Amino acid sequence: MLQPLNDLQITKAGDLGDVKPLLAARGLPTNDIRDDDTFFVARAGSVICGVAGLEALGHVGLLRSVAVDPAWQRRGVAQALVAAIADRARAHGMRQLFLLTTDADRYFSRLGFATVDREALPAEVRDTAQFRETCPQTAIAMSRNL
Repeated sequence: MLQPLNDLQITKAGDLGDVKPLLAARGLPTNDIRDDDTFFVARAGSVICGVAGLEALGHVGLLRSVAVDPAWQRRGVAQALVAAIADRARAHGMRQLFLLTTDADRYFSRLGFATVDREALPAEVRDTAQFRETCPQTAIAMSRNL
């Protein structure tokens, strides 16, 4: 039986070994994850139910690799992770978050992100491996002010 969502804890990932298995299981790339990226994990007890990352790019950040175990979907896990990332970004002086998605634009629009033209993204975002190599040209770019 699943634990109630109010028992969920969002913490900074101890190491990438906590993050990569869930990303791989959800079909998200792990080859461009760097040790200096900040990842948060959502745990219910010792079970990792979700992960999300922040790539710091000066005054902007790239929200990346949001993944939730299917058993925990539709329970607010991703929303809690995105809120933790936004808080972290704001605390580090970032004014805007960007993301690239192939299939979750409707979900992220409910969290305050708006679609933007890929070519209008700041140079810092366009220079990331995620933009240049990992995400397809068909990925939708989105932005949210902090």
